[in-house]
Amino acid sequence: MKNPFAKRRAPLLSELGIRAIDERLAATATLDERIRKMSSELERRAVESEDAELLMTVPGIGYFSALAILAEIGDVSRFSDAEKL
Repeated sequence: MKNPFAKRRAPLLSELGIRAIDERLAATATLDERIRKMSSELERRAVESEDAELLMTVPGIGYFSALAILAEIGDVSRFSDAEKL
């Protein structure tokens, strides 16, 4: 069975008048909005970072992965050479 809480089914579910479903739909809508805002903020930060932009030229690395890599590495100058990195 497909997800009964998919966005396109929300109007049908809300017509049922079941409080638990209405609460779930409201929570899902709130979380969706928060995720959208956070994704936009992360994408903005990645575009503003030269290092992230460079990482995003590697096939398969998007803004989220680029920022995660940079967060994990930290200050690249702490490595004496590429092999140490």
